[in-house]
Amino acid sequence: MNVTVLNGYCVGTTQPNNKLEVSTEADEINPIVPSQGGPSLFKLFVQIPKDSVLGDPILTESVDFSQENITKLTVEAEVFAIVRSNDTKHFVHILDKTNEEKRKQDKKKSKKYKALDFASIANSCNPVLVKPKAYANPEVKFDLKYALLTTGGLNYVTFSPSTPRTEERLKILSTSAPSILQQQPTSRLSESDVEGSAGCFSFLRCTR
Repeated sequence: MNVTVLNGYCVGTTQPNNKLEVSTEADEINPIVPSQGGPSLFKLFVQIPKDSVLGDPILTESVDFSQENITKLTVEAEVFAIVRSNDTKHFVHILDKTNEEKRKQDKKKSKKYKALDFASIANSCNPVLVKPKAYANPEVKFDLKYALLTTGGLNYVTFSPSTPRTEERLKILSTSAPSILQQQPTSRLSESDVEGSAGCFSFLRCTR
């Protein structure tokens, strides 16, 4: 599958208690410094050819599949991936170069630039969650906390700053047709949880 990474940044780090603390306020301008003693969680913005995800129950909900974007050849998505501590330096170095290239092209208001091939970092990270960058249905709400704790299976996650959990539970889609970008959940965080995806994404359960 030809997946390109447009940019990304760190959103979570391993704490001394081996819990993964995810910042709900991290963004491209204010990323989190990756862990030195454990895995970190990164948010990647990617583009995937539409013909690679036709029928996918998650990605086909993207606005890129709406009628007004019918001629668009790719779908934009957000991938959350865990990176081992011993791979973090290399991973961040590659990601920083990609981010810098995107900033330069954004400044030039150009959409043409050399994006990062996901295959070049696939063995360094383990994707645990995927979602469309934007949904075709504006009423769809995405709750990162709920998604990571359920679909991502990261039940060792805490969030900072702590905020009240949403009262509205998001609809879980049928697991009979999983997203091609998702994998099975794990029970705890360790370096061995990050197996690497060998140039493609694993299967996960489906959720909004």
